[in-house]
Amino acid sequence: MQHMKVIGIETSNIIGGVAFIDSDKGKAKEFTFKRGMVHGKLLAPSIDKGMRELKWKFSDIDLISVDIGPGSYTGLRVGVVTAKALVYTINELNKEKGKKPKTALIGVSSLDAMVKNLQTKYDFICPVIDARWKQVYTAIYKNVKGSYKRISDYLPILPEELVKKLPESVFMFGDGLSRYKDIFIGKGLAFGGENVWFPRAKYIAQLGLNMFKEGKRDDPLKLVPSYLRATEAEMKRKGEIK
Repeated sequence: MQHMKVIGIETSNIIGGVAFIDSDKGKAKEFTFKRGMVHGKLLAPSIDKGMRELKWKFSDIDLISVDIGPGSYTGLRVGVVTAKALVYTINELNKEKGKKPKTALIGVSSLDAMVKNLQTKYDFICPVIDARWKQVYTAIYKNVKGSYKRISDYLPILPEELVKKLPESVFMFGDGLSRYKDIFIGKGLAFGGENVWFPRAKYIAQLGLNMFKEGKRDDPLKLVPSYLRATEAEMKRKGEIK
């Protein structure tokens, strides 16, 4: 496998960030933004700062990996648009220099990235993201030979309905607990603290790199956020919410 330089972009929740990975050296650098939806202000400056501190050239970037959700509609748009613009710009600059465009783009699920926050000591785990409108975004994962494998679809679901789908003993984590923990109490459930609630940019980068090695590529012209349901504006237009 070729030596690769990867940028990971995380903007799906209230704590965003950007990470830089050198595949030969592991994690090179990670910037974690302060709590709050400040991604639009901090993302581009953080990318620029990381590139300068590492003395990387944009023309040398092999992969940009970005969280495509589910999560904040606004945050996801910021991250995906930035990632697509970077890939397009880098590849166009390389073409102008007579070089072959090589920078790839891969979208990563925020739920899959959250799973990386945990050690594989639980049989079943279930990340839950507060989706508003009395729902959570979630998926269920099973420990298979020391690695978590997703065994459900990515879901927007009422917490009361999720409870019916959960295995008898499962570890739950994510900011959905801040609003709906009382619904999940019982059935032998265990709960994770805030230190494992949010996806990290370094895991977005690493998962993207793993997917790249498996042959995954996303079309920069077609990649869009994975909202899992209609946007708030669409729901209001349909009369589903007020």
